[in-house]
Parts: sequence; C-alpha cells; structure tokens
Amino acid sequence: MHYRWNLVLTVVWLWLLYVAGIHIFTKGFLLRRMEIANKSHCSQPWRFNTAIQSLYQSNKEKDTCTIPAQYHRAILIIIDALRFDFVKYDENWMGQSYYRNKLKIIHELMTTRPNQSRLYQFMADPPTTTMQRIKGLTTGSLPTFVDAGSNFQSSQISEDNFIHQLRQLNKTIVFMGDDTWEGLYPNVFHRSHPFPSFNVKDLHSVDNGVVKHLMPEMHRHDWSVLIAHFLGVDHCGHTYGPNHPEMSNKLIQMDTILRKIIANIDNDTILLIMGDHGMTRTGDHGGDSDAEITAALFVYSGRPINNGRPDKGWKTISQADLVPTISLLLGLPIPFANLGLVADELFTITNDSLINMYHRIEMLRINAWQVNTYLKTYSKLANDFLGPISLQLEEEYTALEANYWKNLNSHDLSLNSEQLSNIHRAYQSYLRNVREICASVWAKFDMITICFGLLILMIAIISSVMSCWTQILTWEILCSQSYFITGHQNAIITIRWAAAFTGLHGDSNSYALLGLLVLLNTYAAQIIFGLCVTLLVPMIRYPELWKKYRKGVNREIICYSSFFEIVVYFILFCGIKVFSAAIAAAVLRRHLMAWKIFAPRLLFEVSSFIITSLSALVGYLIGYRFVSLHEDDKCNIRSS
Repeated sequence: MHYRWNLVLTVVWLWLLYVAGIHIFTKGFLLRRMEIANKSHCSQPWRFNTAIQSLYQSNKEKDTCTIPAQYHRAILIIIDALRFDFVKYDENWMGQSYYRNKLKIIHELMTTRPNQSRLYQFMADPPTTTMQRIKGLTTGSLPTFVDAGSNFQSSQISEDNFIHQLRQLNKTIVFMGDDTWEGLYPNVFHRSHPFPSFNVKDLHSVDNGVVKHLMPEMHRHDWSVLIAHFLGVDHCGHTYGPNHPEMSNKLIQMDTILRKIIANIDNDTILLIMGDHGMTRTGDHGGDSDAEITAALFVYSGRPINNGRPDKGWKTISQADLVPTISLLLGLPIPFANLGLVADELFTITNDSLINMYHRIEMLRINAWQVNTYLKTYSKLANDFLGPISLQLEEEYTALEANYWKNLNSHDLSLNSEQLSNIHRAYQSYLRNVREICASVWAKFDMITICFGLLILMIAIISSVMSCWTQILTWEILCSQSYFITGHQNAIITIRWAAAFTGLHGDSNSYALLGLLVLLNTYAAQIIFGLCVTLLVPMIRYPELWKKYRKGVNREIICYSSFFEIVVYFILFCGIKVFSAAIAAAVLRRHLMAWKIFAPRLLFEVSSFIITSLSALVGYLIGYRFVSLHEDDKCNIRSS
C-alpha cells in the first residue's frame, strides 16, 4: 500500500514542480501594468494663463471642469471591426469589392461639409480583442499581453475612465448593443439595451436590436452620452470574411443607419463613428497586423469643427487619443491613467485663428499636466519606472512649462503664429515621448523571476530523467503532431471559436460550457493521448514484465512501477517542450516577432502541457485503480 502511494505522490510532486516553474517564469515574462485606482477630479488645479482663462468666463458652466464644454451631448457609434479601408472612399477603384466605397455618407460629408467633418486612421494597440479595445477607448491606458485572456470573461474596469467622469458630474449615459459593455460597466447606464455578442454566426440580432432603440433614444433629451455598439460587420468577417456579398449588405445597412443619425444631429451634439479594430483577409482579429490594428474614426458636428481651412485627407491617431479628446469636448476631467494625446484640432471657440491656437495649447497643457500627475503617482507606487527615466520625464515637463511662461505674457495674448506653433509642437512632442517611454518600460521583463522559473523547470526535468524510451518519445511526438494535423496552430487568431456552438443554440450564455467546447476542439489530441498513455505498458514492455514476473517479482509492483515510469517519461517530454519554448521566449524577448510568434507559442505550449499532463495523470490513476481492484478481487477469491 505504501509503495502504491509513494509512486502516486512522486508523480504529483513532479507535476507540481513543472507547474511551479511555469508559473514563476510566466510571471516574469508576460507583461503586466499596475492599475491605479486614483480618479481625476474637477477640484484638481492646473495653472492657467489668466488671459486665456478670461475667454472662458462667459461660457463657464457650473457642471464643467475648468474649461467650458464644447458640446453638451455626444453620440458614440462603434461599428465593431470597422477597418479603415471600409470607410476611406477610393475614387480610382474599378475592381469588384464587397467592402470598398459602401459607406458613402462619410465621403459625401467630407466633400460637401468639410468644416464639419474629420476622418482619422484610428490605430489600435494590440491585442485587438473587443474587450481590450473598449477598455482602451474609455481609459486611454496601454494594454499588456496578458490582458488578452480576459476578453472572454469581462470584468469590471477599476481604472479611471470617461464613463466614471460622466457619472461623477451627474451626466447620464444610454447604451445599446454588445453586452461586453455591461460586464465592464455594470449598473452604470441610465438605460441599457445589451444583446448577446458571442454567436459570431448571427449577423443581425444585435444590429437589429440597436436599430430598434437608437432612433427613439435620439429623440429623448434625458441623456448626455449615447453609446451604440453594432456587431454585424465583425460577425460577418468571422463568418464569411470581408470580401463577401454579406459584408456589402451589412455596410450598406450601416450607411442607411448613419444617414438617419446624421439627419437628426443638432449643433450641440458631436457624433463619433469608430471601429474598435480591423480584421484580416479571413475576417479574424486579435493580433498586431496592419489590417487588424487599423480602424477608422469619423467625427461630425452640426456646426463647424474648425473655422480654418479644412484638412485634406486624414490624420493618424491612437485609439487612446479618443479619451482626452472626448473628455475635454464634454468638459470632463481627463481620466487619471490616460496616456492619449488630445486631438486639439477639434477645439475651436472663435473665428480668430490665433485665439484658437492659444485655446488648443491650453488643451495640450491640461493633457500634459494630467499625464505628468499620473506618472509621478505611478513611479511612487511601482518600481517599473527607474529613477533616471522618471526624473527625465519630470524635468522635461518642468522645462516645457517654464518655456511656456517665459514666452507667454500672462496678461496679454501677444505671440505670433510661429511662436505659438513652436509651443504647440513642444507639448505634442512631450506627450508622444511619454507614451513611447511608457510602452518600452512596460515591456520590461523581470529577469530574476524568469531565470528562477527556468531553473525550477530544469530541476523538474532532471528529476524526471531516469532512462528515456524511444516508444514514449514517439507517443509524445504523435500527440504533438496530431494537434497540427487537425488544423490547429500556435496563434490566437486560428482558434476555432465556432466550435463553441457545436450542438448548442447560438445565444447560450454559459461561457464555461462554450469555453469547454473550444478547449475540447483545440486540445482533443492531447487529451486522448494523455488518457491512453498507460496503455503503452502492455504494448511495449510485455517481454520485460514477463521476465520479471517469472523471476518472482510481485505482479502488482511490476504494474505500478511500469505505470509510474511511463507517466513520468511522458510528462518529461511535454515539460522539455515547455522549457524549450520558455528559453526561446526569454532569449528572444526583444525580437521583433516576440509578441507575434514566441509569446503565443509559449502560451499554447503551457496550455498543452497542463492539459496533456493532467490527462496523463487521470489515465495513470485509472490504470492504478484498475490494477488495485483486480488485485483486491484476487485476494477476496483466495480468502474465500
């Protein structure tokens, strides 16, 4: 009896050693950013130029922060997976395409009302999953690689965001569309009409639900922000790809809806139509290819956005830039953790271009003050920012403000356009520099933890090595190859999400069951080979076992030791694969393809190891139990 349990506990101990090594390694390798719960408040001051501030006094309202709101209401239309070339009008395109030149209303407005319209190439930060994009669009913060996994089980956002800031100023929000928003912002909306979003085969239910509520809500006057999230374009991409007749139908439907919305926009409302990410030629997203990260943002107002000469073409901005922009347009504090750069060209208060430039610089100063405050707070609470980097950014901000006050007379608006442009560019350069530095610092790896995790994995491998069998190695190779033979790859974008609906109605809300079906589809080979590994005992060790039995060795001990060795070797080979993937990820952590190839491969190898080894343990315990019952039956027969 003791011999049996010693073998079982040894196998479990070795497995836990592998898991501990994997956990410690991934803790140091997979990037994380500490979330700070601080919120921005209207009472937080920044030093205004008194001449500029006097421009605001006549317009200052009791429910706005420091500057007057440019608009009292905003409509956010999110068309999921609205890739930029779905919106950009190509007059020279002569070929057949089911997604080009379908949103004609945007081209018409850019042509006939250029002072009221702006088109942006709206760049998403990977991972390009919907939940992470919503988080970025509302907080202005940078994502990290490990955030991708939470896309399938949305949890409430704790960081400051413009949704919270709206609530803080007692402004009401109405929402309709993708139910992911309800998971991120529970009990926040004044009215909410969420619809299930997981069934990618359903192109119409969510969009039809949004259409049903959208126009009636637009005619009501008890909301400050209306958010409508359409899913049909994204689901059409997943199901058929972008170049399919259904995509044409869906984009034409969106064009019709947008025309109705624009016809009802008043001068006090700003409309923002955007995509949260793009899609590949197969309709997928999640990675960092140009097609996946390049979305579109179209801004429209019933009154001129800029009284100057309209811009030709489009600008490229980050999706994080939406957060400071919409916050200041609505007179809100910029969310505390924002790293976006305000799109100041959308701000105009007079027909005088110089006065408008002063105003735009003030928007950038507010933005820079908020970012500097966040960085100072973050550097005190976390060790991500090393002393020299933190000091460098603080000195850059201080020099920027000193230069502003040196060149600007606080009682007179006397600078020329060239001087103002230089100051304007300096603030923009600072904010872009901060974002680049933060992105590089939050791509910093904990090498001590990484090395410790690799050491534990090596100890687990050495502890498992006794004498390797060619047959067991072959079994593990077959297990690994079966994963690829069935069409799977080590890339998030290739996961077969459609498997979640095998035998189920598409509107099932049991995420655990849907996830289990995807897991079974992805790792079926590993589960089968793991469960059956103990069957190798009679197949490859029969002659040796028969010799031992004839020499008088206890049959029970022979079976238990054989099962033990088979499982240990099998887990060893699986562990070597994880160890190799971890070594590659650690050595190539600064490689251009680190987050496109090596990090996803590591995650898939870790998942494969856990599932395969657990299956092998279950198979081992089943074999152990079978032999135990067989021996007990023999004992009972003898005693009787």
